[in-house]
Amino acid sequence: MTEEVKNFFDKMEQFKEKQNKQKQRGLNDYNLLTTVLSADDEVRLHSRVLHSLLDPHGNHYQGSLFLELFLKVIGYENILNLENTIVKLEHKYIDLYITDGKKHIIIENKINAEDQESQIKRYIEKIMNSKEPKDISILLPEDIMVIYLSIDRKEPSKCSLGEVNNSDEHFKLSTDSKRLDYQGLDGKLKDCSIEFKLVHYKNEILVWLRDCQYEVQNITNLDEAIRQYKEVVEIISKKYKSKSAQIEDFLRENFEISSRVYKNKKYYTSHDKELVNEISNHFPRTLDDKYNLLANKIVDKIKEKLGKDISNKIKDVNPIILNGNKRYTSNHYIDLILENDIRIQLMYKNDFNLIQINVYNSIKDNPKITCKNDFKINDFYKLLTNEESIKELSEKHAADQGLIDKLKKLILEYDKEPKS
Repeated sequence: MTEEVKNFFDKMEQFKEKQNKQKQRGLNDYNLLTTVLSADDEVRLHSRVLHSLLDPHGNHYQGSLFLELFLKVIGYENILNLENTIVKLEHKYIDLYITDGKKHIIIENKINAEDQESQIKRYIEKIMNSKEPKDISILLPEDIMVIYLSIDRKEPSKCSLGEVNNSDEHFKLSTDSKRLDYQGLDGKLKDCSIEFKLVHYKNEILVWLRDCQYEVQNITNLDEAIRQYKEVVEIISKKYKSKSAQIEDFLRENFEISSRVYKNKKYYTSHDKELVNEISNHFPRTLDDKYNLLANKIVDKIKEKLGKDISNKIKDVNPIILNGNKRYTSNHYIDLILENDIRIQLMYKNDFNLIQINVYNSIKDNPKITCKNDFKINDFYKLLTNEESIKELSEKHAADQGLIDKLKKLILEYDKEPKS
């Protein structure tokens, strides 16, 4: 064992002593919800808790208070007749459905799950074709609203709106992102324009929960229940601050050496087994944070290096880290989604070495084009600054060696990304 590793383990022992003293003083991060369910459990945790709070007939006995606060936060406080409003969970497969008999609100709840094909389009059609209210003639497109709820996604996918397999019947998000406009010849949907609202857990939902807490601060059980759920939302939004020192913080501060120990853990002696096990269990979460940071750096560099014409083609950039309930693996991905839903994927090893670029022709497809080389972030810049390459990716998805060769020629410089 090197002197550096020995000093690292000594520091870790000191950290654990400090952590134990804090725990003895009562500092803890216990949360009843996350002891029985994963923090990112979309269906059994988030949809159910949201329903329980928004439902005016819920056991909180606060009537429409929480629903009113929610509508106020998202800017639609006068949209419903609250005396007649009901809130349903998994109604016609819709995550959350709110109606006063005239206005119909569809809430599509997305934590980590990908959009399903034509999902939002199907939900709109289900409500349009519903027998509720019985007099169909009074159900107009302007009486329907879609809320797309996610942690921080910028918009629903075209796939979810029905734009798949060159379909000539789908919805399209308006340029101001406030409406879903129908494109097609269906008689019931022709010229249909649906109200649309993007809502984020990390923004509106946290504000709403804070407002709910304020209103029931003197009702102990409700205040505590909302506080615990608010913590869960902070966890999935990466905003949660632990009450005691966390091993992840220590590993993050000593990232370079903890990374080395993590990758070579089998070589350390049984004397250090307990500490090595701690690193093995907690380092993946530290790695998650690093990949989120790296994804943000990519966005910043793209904005810095590329002109508006090119950077506007980029719809989203996000890291995909295989962690959580899945077996931890050494491969991680950062996806760059273009405006035409072409997905360019950076594939990394867990030491931040970029080993492969995959190109997909939609959110769900298997890779159609794969390039392997010593690719770095600058490869993205070269790829995106070439208009022809983007055009070809949009139109041609079969594996094509000629296209792969063209992509390789775009790589003109080597810019090694820091490991931390």
